[in-house]
Amino acid sequence: MYIGSSPGGVRSVFLRDDPLPDSNNDANQQLLDALHGNTALAEKIRATDAWKNLSTRQAVIDVAQSTDDVGDTAFSNLLARPVSDVKDHRGRTLLQNLDDIVTNKNTNVVDPNQRNEILSDVIQEIADPDNKMTQGKAGTCSVTSLQYGLIKTNAAEYARLMNELSADGKTVMAGGDALTLEAGFVPNGTSGTFERDLASTIFQNATMQYGGGLYYDYDPLHDANIPLTNPSQNTRKDGGGLLEDDIANLSTQLFGEKYDAVLYRSDNAQRNYDFLLHYTGNDPILVGSNHADHVMYFDHADTAGNIYLRNPWGPSTGQRGDEVHRGLEGQVDRHRADLLYMTKQEFLDSRMSLMRPQNPSTSATGSPQTRTDLVIKNLKICPTTSSSLIDIAKQELRARLLATEEGQDPAAAVLDQKNLILSRNGVTSADPIIAAQIEQATTIVLCELDALKATFAATRDGAPALGRFQTQTEFNKINVSQW
Repeated sequence: MYIGSSPGGVRSVFLRDDPLPDSNNDANQQLLDALHGNTALAEKIRATDAWKNLSTRQAVIDVAQSTDDVGDTAFSNLLARPVSDVKDHRGRTLLQNLDDIVTNKNTNVVDPNQRNEILSDVIQEIADPDNKMTQGKAGTCSVTSLQYGLIKTNAAEYARLMNELSADGKTVMAGGDALTLEAGFVPNGTSGTFERDLASTIFQNATMQYGGGLYYDYDPLHDANIPLTNPSQNTRKDGGGLLEDDIANLSTQLFGEKYDAVLYRSDNAQRNYDFLLHYTGNDPILVGSNHADHVMYFDHADTAGNIYLRNPWGPSTGQRGDEVHRGLEGQVDRHRADLLYMTKQEFLDSRMSLMRPQNPSTSATGSPQTRTDLVIKNLKICPTTSSSLIDIAKQELRARLLATEEGQDPAAAVLDQKNLILSRNGVTSADPIIAAQIEQATTIVLCELDALKATFAATRDGAPALGRFQTQTEFNKINVSQW
């Protein structure tokens, strides 16, 4: 039934047999069909911002139609995150680049089935890089660690590179150099994959070739560097792997900022350790053990002075015997099996070189959420009030920081977040006692934030970690417990 107005302004009723088209229902059905009738996944995706935004809804359907069941599950997990926040260096979002993999029909490099496989691989790698990103049995620890770092810091850029490599056989990296797929770099079946997925095999083959530079061609079937014909320039031994300068140059191209190789020397080992111990930025840093001939991704350092490195072997229940013989120190973390942690002495004994930005940022890289998480992860508080109120204060702080980063009104953002948390707990900030307790908790947290910022600034500038505090005792007052 349609209710309208006659030319004279009198409301009239017209009966119609055909229902008005419902584009929303059509899209919902398309999504359900793309997910092979999986209503749970469809419900999860319909709750995401990418689905609610009509301008990106078709891209969601396109991608879901082209992935397998495992890829669909990973895609639903991926869409639960802010997939439009981080853009590649050309300004396109992750979802746009995933959709490009679907809609690009060029089959000169890979066939349609391989493109769908690459799409599913890329989605799974981005959704869960800790478990999915590995070098397999190839000697590609350096480029696997770079691939992991690119996914962690700019997944949209990784998806762009994979789309263009698989469609055109070439792409341009953020630093301006070309990255190409040579003949034979796309594996046929499992030959040459060395137990890696298709996307990782392609990416690692291309980056190994670029990394070899003027000295080597990469042989993907045998995972080996083949010396070029000019013996005067060929100063390195045969075999796989890249040297530190190669890795730094490739990092410059992939991340779009100048990287240096800080080679291990007995007189700078302590400085390399101190740099990682106090590093608070988000730029990817690679760590190479001269003792074990292995490259890993720097994850974080803890308050006990241990250095945590992401091992490109992927999750492990223990160390590989052959690598232990080659001198790799450390232990597998009990919370994340892809992490290897080293004590200070183990780190120094491993003769570590760093591939790091020439001008490392302390907060400028990454999304606002990433920067806020970095602060909150390291923030220490005094346990002078209840844990529930501290939790409210932490949420307030998160809202305040995010709002400031995004140029919004921090006071309004804090109020909105506070009211949301209070409503979930069945209380109201109008209660004067509750309001006073929340204010006390917020004051504590903000005080600690000031202390942390001062500490960060002091250690970054090479000053003692006490920062603005005059005595160790005064500093210890805030160093009581950790979030």
